[in-house]
Amino acid sequence: MRSGIGGYRCVVVLLAAFALAAPASAQAPAASGGWTYSLEPYLWLAGADGTLKYDLPPSDGGDRVSADVGLAAEDISFAFMLTGVARKGEWSVIADFVTLDMDSDASEVTSVDFSGPGGQLEATASVDASGGTSLTGMEWEVAAGYTVARGAASWLDLVGGVRYLTIDAETAWLLEAEVVGPGPGQVFARSGSVAKRVELWDGIVGLRGALALGGGDWFIPFHLDVGAGSSALTWQAVAGLAYRFGWGDLHLAYRHLSYDTDGDKLLQNVTFSGPGIGARFRF
Repeated sequence: MRSGIGGYRCVVVLLAAFALAAPASAQAPAASGGWTYSLEPYLWLAGADGTLKYDLPPSDGGDRVSADVGLAAEDISFAFMLTGVARKGEWSVIADFVTLDMDSDASEVTSVDFSGPGGQLEATASVDASGGTSLTGMEWEVAAGYTVARGAASWLDLVGGVRYLTIDAETAWLLEAEVVGPGPGQVFARSGSVAKRVELWDGIVGLRGALALGGGDWFIPFHLDVGAGSSALTWQAVAGLAYRFGWGDLHLAYRHLSYDTDGDKLLQNVTFSGPGIGARFRF
């Protein structure tokens, strides 16, 4: 973790230098005495990848079951995303909201934890015949920002705030055979399903801004943050390409959101990533 945070600091320094040196464009927020606002509905075609860890009732023969999950953008059945920014002078308030429903048969039971002698029993790929996972999630983020670097147009804000994530997950499995544990009567059923809910509150710090491209209206928006709390580590990176119009901006970007929770929590190194498109309206 120490080397990762060191790399993050290097990125902060480089982006600050670029923001000060980049040529002018129309994107830099003006320092004024009044409030300005923007609202951005967007679509994030996120896929999900990682491991889910569920607690099992005693009747299912084990203590916990782990499943690898791979959900693609085409598995999204419902999505709503919205970002809003309020700015006054060098200060800003940012709010982001995402809700997603995803459902796929791309999951695989990888291990079952049995209590007692023998510890964990690994289920081999030949045992796992088929399965399916559904995720219903909501994420919202509220942060305050302060502009620390401003060129004629490019700008860099330091931000700090809180991110909340809640996910309801359900995984079903159909194995070719029962999984037998090391103790008497420890049998993991050939078929079944399990569900779990998690709520994560994490404090975050990071940066956001824009790098101008030449003297025109094209620019590169970016956002980086890292945090912890309910999670052992969470981090997010967004970068893209945007064009400014008189009414606002059009954005194409790639977003990566990562969660790693320790112990027996649901999300074990789970990432959400994919391209997105949005339109920011200023008023």
